[in-house]
Amino acid sequence: MQIIRITFFFVLMAPALAIASGFVFSVPPAVRDEPAVYEPLRDHLARTLGEPVHLQSARDWSDYAKALKKAPELVFGPPHVIAWLTAWYRYQPLARLPGSLRFVTFIRRHHQQILQFSEIGGRRVCGEAPPGLGGATLISDFAAAGRAPLRSPRVLDTPEPRAVLQGVLRSRCDAGLLSTGDYQRLGGDGATRVIHQSQALPHYAFAASGLLEREQLERLRAALLSAPEATRSLRESYGVRGALRNTGPAAFAGLEDLLSGQWQFRLP
Repeated sequence: MQIIRITFFFVLMAPALAIASGFVFSVPPAVRDEPAVYEPLRDHLARTLGEPVHLQSARDWSDYAKALKKAPELVFGPPHVIAWLTAWYRYQPLARLPGSLRFVTFIRRHHQQILQFSEIGGRRVCGEAPPGLGGATLISDFAAAGRAPLRSPRVLDTPEPRAVLQGVLRSRCDAGLLSTGDYQRLGGDGATRVIHQSQALPHYAFAASGLLEREQLERLRAALLSAPEATRSLRESYGVRGALRNTGPAAFAGLEDLLSGQWQFRLP
C-alpha cells in the first residue's frame, strides 16, 4: 500500500522575523536544565537579528506540544521532535549539539528474573518516560524486537539520572534507562549490567519555522553557529564539548516515528 504523507502547514503569521512583537523561541520541558541556560543565546539572537526574542519554556510534554503546534519561529528540542516538525510542519533544522545520543537499559548485576532485554515486558523501568526521547526509544526498540505492545515496559518517569540508578539499586524498578553519558558518569557499571543499547541518534537541535523566508533562515543559522559563548551554558547542561554543528532535514529523517501513538503529538 502506498502511503501518502500530507504536510500540515498553517500560516499563522506573516513570514518575517521583523514583526512588532519579535519572535518566539520554544524550548522543551526542563529535565536537566532550567530556562536560564537559554538566556545568553536568547540575548545574542535578539542583538544579532535586531528583534525581541521571547523565550517560551514548557511545564511538561503536553505544554511543549501545544506550543509547537502554534508555530514558534525557533524551536530547540530532541531529534524525534525536530523530525516531527520537519515532516509535518515544514520546519528547517539549522544547527545541532555536537556528537550523538545513545541510551542503555540496565538491571542489577545479579537480577534473578531478568537476563536479557526481551524479558522486560510489563516490567517497571526508571527513566525518561515517553514522549521523552529515552522512553520513546525504549518502547520503539522493544516493539522492533517483535514483542507484544500490551507487554511493553512500564516506564516510571524519573528525570534525574542519579534517581534512575538508585531506583534500580533499591529495587523500585526492575530496570533503568539512561543515556550512555549519564550511565558512565554515574559509574553504574559496577553494580549493574547493561542488557540493551540503542542505536546512535543525532543530538538535540534547533529548527526554524517554514514560515520564514530563506534569507531569514540563513541569518538565523549563522547567528546560532557563530556564538559559542552564547551557547556555552546550554552545551554544558547536556555535557557536550565543541561548538554547534550545521545540520539539515536528512539527519532526522524517520525519527518522527518515535512519536507514533503519543497523544501529545497527535496531528490536528
